[in-house]
Amino acid sequence: MVKYSPQKIEKKWQKYWEAKKFYVTKDKVAGKENKMLLTEFAYPSGNLHIGHWYAFSLPDIKARYLRMKGYNVLYPTGFDAFGLPAENAAIKHNIHPEKWTKQNIAYMTRQLKSMGTMFDWSRKVSTIDPDYYAWTQWMFIEFYKKGLAYRAITNVNWCPNDKTVLANEQVVDGKCDRCKSEVTQKELAQWMFKITEFKDELIDGLKNLDWQETAKLGQINWVGRSQGATIKFQIPNYKSQINPNHQNSKSKNEFVEVFTTRPDTIFGATAIVISPEIAQKWLSIGWQASSEVKSYVKKSLAKRELEREEAKEKTGIDAGIFAVNPINNQKIPVWVADYVLGHYGTGAVMFVPAHDQRDFEFAKKYNLPVKEVVLPEFGQKKPNAIFRDSVAAIVTRSSDDKILLVLNKKNNEWAIPGGGRDSNDDDVTTLTREVKEETGYTDFEIKEYLGQISTNFFASARNVERTKFQKAYHVILKNENSIPLKPDAHEDMELHWMNAQESIKKLDSNTSISYESEFVKRFLQPSLVCFSGNGVLVNSGKFDGMDSQLAKKKIVEELKSKGVGNFQKTYRLRDWILSRQRYWGVPIPMIHCPACGYVPVSQKELPVKLPPLKDFKPADDGRSPLAKATKWLNVTCPTCKGPAQRETDTMDTFVDSSWYFMRYTDPKNKKAFASKEKMKQWLPVFSYLGGAEHTTMHLLYARFFAKALHKLGYVNASEPFLNRRNRGIILGPDNQKMSKSRGNVVDPDQEVKKYGADAVRMYLAFMGPYLHGGPWNPGGITGVYRFLNRVWNFVHTYDVKVKPSSVAASALNNYTHKIGIDIGDLSFNTGVSNLMKLLNEIESHHLSKQQYETFLKLLAPFAPHVAEELWQSVLKNKKSIHLQTWPVFDKTLVGSEKLWIMVQVNGKVRDKLEVAGGVSQKDVEKMAEESAKIKPWIEGKQVRKIIFVPNKLINIVI
Repeated sequence: MVKYSPQKIEKKWQKYWEAKKFYVTKDKVAGKENKMLLTEFAYPSGNLHIGHWYAFSLPDIKARYLRMKGYNVLYPTGFDAFGLPAENAAIKHNIHPEKWTKQNIAYMTRQLKSMGTMFDWSRKVSTIDPDYYAWTQWMFIEFYKKGLAYRAITNVNWCPNDKTVLANEQVVDGKCDRCKSEVTQKELAQWMFKITEFKDELIDGLKNLDWQETAKLGQINWVGRSQGATIKFQIPNYKSQINPNHQNSKSKNEFVEVFTTRPDTIFGATAIVISPEIAQKWLSIGWQASSEVKSYVKKSLAKRELEREEAKEKTGIDAGIFAVNPINNQKIPVWVADYVLGHYGTGAVMFVPAHDQRDFEFAKKYNLPVKEVVLPEFGQKKPNAIFRDSVAAIVTRSSDDKILLVLNKKNNEWAIPGGGRDSNDDDVTTLTREVKEETGYTDFEIKEYLGQISTNFFASARNVERTKFQKAYHVILKNENSIPLKPDAHEDMELHWMNAQESIKKLDSNTSISYESEFVKRFLQPSLVCFSGNGVLVNSGKFDGMDSQLAKKKIVEELKSKGVGNFQKTYRLRDWILSRQRYWGVPIPMIHCPACGYVPVSQKELPVKLPPLKDFKPADDGRSPLAKATKWLNVTCPTCKGPAQRETDTMDTFVDSSWYFMRYTDPKNKKAFASKEKMKQWLPVFSYLGGAEHTTMHLLYARFFAKALHKLGYVNASEPFLNRRNRGIILGPDNQKMSKSRGNVVDPDQEVKKYGADAVRMYLAFMGPYLHGGPWNPGGITGVYRFLNRVWNFVHTYDVKVKPSSVAASALNNYTHKIGIDIGDLSFNTGVSNLMKLLNEIESHHLSKQQYETFLKLLAPFAPHVAEELWQSVLKNKKSIHLQTWPVFDKTLVGSEKLWIMVQVNGKVRDKLEVAGGVSQKDVEKMAEESAKIKPWIEGKQVRKIIFVPNKLINIVI
């Protein structure tokens, strides 16, 4: 028997597959459904790292499996080759970026082929290919013609190190996501894509996509759709103070308009807060603000918007003017604050500290009033309930951190000291009386207010249903001087000091829960005093007692009838700034003429090729390096034939990657970016695997391109990717992110040289769930290498005379089903584990040729080289194993395998059932319902849903 030598067999089969064009994919194959499995194409950095292997070789397992299952599978690849890293690397190594990039592409292509993937290299795309970027430029012009691309002066994020503009998505914690330099704000004329045109579709379209919820939520939050209302607050002294040159006293400019998602809290507005941008606008038309206000506005506008938004400590200043609340005509002050952004909503907000955490912290800092108008409501309100206002106390003492509870031994119920408030009494009078009556303590101080709640409960001591608006305060004993208690007939009070967590448990243990534990929680966490949820309105005039959801509608309707309010949606999403002041990118195909303005290049002149430049370094003044290419720069205007100049900015590289998957469907087409018919055959992408870091950039931009091209009639589908999964990250052996500085980088070339590509692929698959990743373990790959050696030796025991093994037949059948499920679910780690278990079960048996073939078919997606070698060289098959079909699972043989299924009720295991492998959900449900251990938990209760994991568990949720 020849020794297993992956270095010999892997190169042999890679050449064989390429020569036979095994992975060149046809657009149509009779009887087969097309499926494109996509991974994010590589940036040609110069050398593949282990993360590239994780990104490309593991999805290849699924691509091979789908092909064996009878699908016509396209698994394409290419290079995302423009961009700053290549340009900066070229500057560092004193080489032109084109030469640097093309060298890297050639080297990385060899590396990618060493993985043994089924990439269709005949469809390779590279974004630096003029035949590719000609269509990127064509799309820009089409968008420009339809108003989806435009030029505007705007505040931009400027990276002083890279000397270029960054999109908001490329700024992380105030730093450039690439070079980590501090980002500044700069005002420049920029080309932009009108991504906001599709703001609603970008959210609503996610509903029908099979994406991870985290990815969906990331895009929903980035678009930031808010449903609320715009409300106008009149400024009585507007003319005299803000705009002394204002002629028309009836103008709408006498109002400051706010946007709010909580119009139900308008009665709690204790100020209006405007953005520095609005303040600056007012100053520009004559507002005679104080020097302190002017200075504050100037300093605030010098900060980046993201810096203002993300700052932990918010700042502000009293503007010295007043506005009138339109719902109750009360005057409230106007403040300027940096946390209010000029571009979001109207650039002004109503300040409601009782119900907005940010406003609450701001109010505490500047000692502004807090007015509660929405109370959290606990319990179910009963029609016969007796209403009562009450005040309660969280009583503490200086000697320890314990809280005082009162136990009424008459009904064995716990409470905090407190009682009903008479109509003529205030909070302090009521609280002083009740604390003395219920505790006997006489010397105490009433401290901070803990808020108010609405509770509905059965008061067992008085045998009545209660609805209670209850306030609470923190009360500190000065000493423990006391007087004798004089309990009522229904009371027998006993005092207990206990820690906060014990107090919560005791209060919640009452038969008639009064929800007083809420005040203990607020005492422990003061920020909970600010209630931002929905509830019942108080201190809100005729809207008192109304549910806040209904109140939102009713209040806006009343404001609308007065002409000072209306329902409104706002969005966080801003248009995509695509101009970049660097050399190594796609030239923007526009010409500027002094007479005609900006004019697009004619289609016959596309592509506008990047001119060769020796000095391609960026300028400090923000001009693009392309301005130095004077011969290329100076042209004739396409409209008036007068002298004109080309646009010198290049496009953001995310433009290049926003449509590359479309080009895969028709990469050689010279008349269109892809034929509509071929795109219809392959798109939307069946499954797209990539990194979570692209959620709010590449994925969002690609969806914008698909929707824009769909709107213009060029593509059939408005969504590009039906299924999206974000892979995990491979960490170094020290469990840290790999980096050269840490010295923990794993070189895949060295691992392949030592163990072979199949071992690297299988170990990466085995090390953990694909969506989670994990640390590289140098000892782990040796275990996989030993497994492949065992496979090699096992198949070499093949004897043509041996009859089929019944034990092997059952095991092969069962694992065919399991491994197929594993691959389909991207659970490659359990797939490898099951291959290992299968080998353990059959290794001691002699198998027939057909049984060996079945085993190798199960192995083939994971280890394509060794599977091919054993298939052809040992079992003497003439046709490649990668042209075979996946083994057929025979349900009739499943009964030979018994396994346990856990039965849960609301997530807790209550029984286990012994069943045959592959048993259906319907059968398991029936067995669970008939189980003596399960019946007591579900009888007479409504089953809300059933969660079934085949061959593992069933969870009955009631």
